[in-house]
Amino acid sequence: MALDQSKLQNLKKGSSGKITARCPACQAAGSDNAGEHLVIYPDGKYGCVAYPKDKEHNKDIFKLVGVLEDMKPSGPMSIQTVHVPPSRVLMDLGEFDRFTKRATRTRESNKKEAPSEPVVAMPEPEEIVI
Repeated sequence: MALDQSKLQNLKKGSSGKITARCPACQAAGSDNAGEHLVIYPDGKYGCVAYPKDKEHNKDIFKLVGVLEDMKPSGPMSIQTVHVPPSRVLMDLGEFDRFTKRATRTRESNKKEAPSEPVVAMPEPEEIVI
């Protein structure tokens, strides 16, 4: 996520490629009078020295001077195909009866058998008064 440097005030470029400027979020809050809170590194990362590692403050900076066009694709997307080698057998475990025999179903096996013992109803629990 890049910042639009034309919107920044008191822009100073250092010899190492680091840029310092007035932090727009601090300026909106009425601080950074010296104009040196915002730091932009050569790789494009940025932050405020008054609020280091404050994600909300960085979001405020981006809302004020961020470039949204960097987030949109600039042209047609290219898709690369990936060759997947065919699978191969690592170990042959033989045959298992459970998986190799075909299950046969008869009409008699579909019938439900009556329970051999009668079902006994459980008595209702009694109320205990303390």
